[in-house]
Amino acid sequence: MPGDEPLLAARQRIAWHAVLIVASAPSIVLSGSLLVGPVSRWWSPWAGVVVAVIWVGSGPIVLYRSRRAERRYASSSAAVGAATMPVATARVRTAWKYVALGAGVPRSTCTIRVVEGKTFSASHFSDRHIEISRHTVNVLTARQLEAIVAHEFGHHLQRSAVLRELLTWYRRLFDTMGIMAYRPSVRLVRALNATSRPGEEALLFVGGIVAWLGAGSAILVGLWLLLGPWAVLLALAGIPWQGVLVQRRAWWCEFHADRVAVDLGYARYLREALTIAETECVGTGDFVPAWLQSHPGNERRFAAMDSAQRRWTAPGS
Repeated sequence: MPGDEPLLAARQRIAWHAVLIVASAPSIVLSGSLLVGPVSRWWSPWAGVVVAVIWVGSGPIVLYRSRRAERRYASSSAAVGAATMPVATARVRTAWKYVALGAGVPRSTCTIRVVEGKTFSASHFSDRHIEISRHTVNVLTARQLEAIVAHEFGHHLQRSAVLRELLTWYRRLFDTMGIMAYRPSVRLVRALNATSRPGEEALLFVGGIVAWLGAGSAILVGLWLLLGPWAVLLALAGIPWQGVLVQRRAWWCEFHADRVAVDLGYARYLREALTIAETECVGTGDFVPAWLQSHPGNERRFAAMDSAQRRWTAPGS
């Protein structure tokens, strides 16, 4: 039965954190080396040590400032939402009240608010803030809204925001270097796409491959000149797997959040809400939001929910 597996245990949390750390390790090592290596080589080893200490200590400071800014934003946006969208705000607060009651947690565990938005959107950040767009509130029934809130509460149980923000900060230098290198190639592909005629898809594909290879080669040459061949080997061996691991971890987190909603009795309504979300976002073909690109498809999510329910209702469970 569901009660045999404590709802708040989230036993996979350590494994997910380990995957996130392993996936981020190559970028973190290269970012730190790009800061410390040139300083140690061209100035002095002690200067490199100072830079390393400052870099390591900057993470908690940046995290603290980010959290303080997020708390101020959460407080102000909640007040604005309550004043400008009182009906929608009352609906999401009622939904959270029932979810918290079913989970057996205080309502102060998470804060929830409504923001302006014309697309289907619900998000969780800083481990305790839930944000839902006004459009989402308007298109869902009360039970469907509770299912979405229960899903976001599942993300709260994963407690991954602090680690994710720290790792993002420490890997920022190398990731930024990659973005700056690939930005010209993206612009080139867009320009080719804008000027291409029917039947020139092959030319566009070749142009994209050439631009991608050129940007990647520029990154590798820069790493070789600044750090040496070991950095090139680390980038070639670790970076291609980084995106795969991060993507898989994102899927696991979604499956777990879905399972929390199912455990609370919202399986049917979560299916209905996810179907509405996918229909709205994919049906028009004009815009696919980033959250839908990073999430598993509804077929996978429904299959995972069915599997969890079968385990709970199996004989002897």
